[in-house]
Amino acid sequence: MFATTKGVAIDMDIVKLRTLVIYNWQRSGQPRWDQAQTMRETLTADDELRRRGLDPAPTFRSNRRDEDYVRTWTLGCHFSWLNPR
Repeated sequence: MFATTKGVAIDMDIVKLRTLVIYNWQRSGQPRWDQAQTMRETLTADDELRRRGLDPAPTFRSNRRDEDYVRTWTLGCHFSWLNPR
């Protein structure tokens, strides 16, 4: 199922934060996001999940204002464009 946000189709079946970040990266043409961009995109994805009434990563959400936490979280995800395994 799809919905739109800011004129862009979002797959409403995506309910995990990491998965939504990857989906958004793929949808945008798999650009070369650096750490800062990945952190911004992760916060944007969390905002989208919040608007949908979802909180799949409650610890992330409660620490989202802590830049060090968000940096550590994004690096721990081993995103393929940032720090693949």
